[in-house]
Amino acid sequence: MGHVLLNSIQFLGTTSNPLTNKEFRESLDLTYRLAIENVNLSEREKLHVDALRKLDEGFMGKASTIWERILQSHPTDPLALKLAAESYFYLGYKRDLKGSIERVQDKWSPQVPYWHFLFGMKAFGCCENEEYEEAERLAKEGLKHLRNDIWSTHALAHVYEMIGQFNLGAKFLDETVDDWQSCNLMSCHVHWHNAVFNIERGDHGRALAIYDAKIGPRIQEDPDNMLNVVDACSILYRLMLEGVDLKDRFCGLISTCENHANDHVYTFNDLHFLMVFLGSGHRVKARQFVQSIEDYLSTQPHANEYTMTSRLVGLKLSRAMLAYHEGFYEEAVELFREMMKEIQEGKFGKGREGLEKEMGPKEAKSGEGLFGAFQPSIKRDLVVVIGGSDAQRDVFAQFCIHASMNSKKPEHQSLARDLLQQRKIIKPISPLTDRLMAKLQSCTRDR
Repeated sequence: MGHVLLNSIQFLGTTSNPLTNKEFRESLDLTYRLAIENVNLSEREKLHVDALRKLDEGFMGKASTIWERILQSHPTDPLALKLAAESYFYLGYKRDLKGSIERVQDKWSPQVPYWHFLFGMKAFGCCENEEYEEAERLAKEGLKHLRNDIWSTHALAHVYEMIGQFNLGAKFLDETVDDWQSCNLMSCHVHWHNAVFNIERGDHGRALAIYDAKIGPRIQEDPDNMLNVVDACSILYRLMLEGVDLKDRFCGLISTCENHANDHVYTFNDLHFLMVFLGSGHRVKARQFVQSIEDYLSTQPHANEYTMTSRLVGLKLSRAMLAYHEGFYEEAVELFREMMKEIQEGKFGKGREGLEKEMGPKEAKSGEGLFGAFQPSIKRDLVVVIGGSDAQRDVFAQFCIHASMNSKKPEHQSLARDLLQQRKIIKPISPLTDRLMAKLQSCTRDR
């Protein structure tokens, strides 16, 4: 089981691709060989190996189904519960992010190891399902049981982000930093939340100070931690959209992103790597990177979550970002609108017919039904299919708003207004939205 744990974390850490990483491939093959040779494996252990195989095949959704099967007979299996929850996060399955905890929580008690971690896990799921009051209650309850439970801290930071309590959120994280900053895997991400709070309230200097002190150095220490890498990319890109010149800091991330540019395991990661190539001004590298995605997809004989999200969202959004940074704002908006139209028409849920139109009958057959579980929230958050949290994906909403605002076409200006109004509905209290609305009004008057 140690091998299963190690390799499952490797997959869900989105750090490498066994198709291109020889050591990862060998580690997986060793795990499968040991599973075959060990005649004493329990049924639960065999199922964990089966789930790992599905991850290896690129079907995280099918792996989550196996973990749920394990939880039906072993509801307190911490590995199955955690891996299932992580997979729902990456897949954008919002309801299951909360439901996976709800389905087993009555079987957990203070006598069960790791019991207190369920508060933070469920709190995060509630937050992603817009149940902010319950999320806040659960997160605070989790911190009562364990003050350095970083998952509860993280969930509460998400609540403050989504309800617009940026001052309170920044104060909370500043005052509790000694409780959570030693939690190596997640502490950098919580610093990211603090930086986002400061970007929202317009304190770019404070946000950049957090990046320089707490986020950027982590990339130098551990350049293979993808959560930290995408956090760094995201903070710089958000600040860049706000008009802050950060070319030198983007350049500091190029080598890290180049080292993972051919992984192609998670569309969310690809889009963040592209931010660095574009923000640093290396447009040739940016185009080569997008081409590498296209080349990789052309070599894959079967559809899986990555190939699907890349074809239907990742590539179009990447091309839109390329166009934007080359000054072709109208083209950028049209690419984004094309992507929105396809998602709103339900191409992800149309089964064989929709997939054949996009990908051809052979791939559609192997990929049919992969995206049938996406929830109605997709109508409001059009890139939920690439995974990540609402707070993380907001960077793409901001990009689309800026592209629409910079376009000279009246219909694109109207789209910018619609996107800003939608952001205002999702986050009624947002100084950033107010600043962008004021900027749009100014642009409209000038034109």
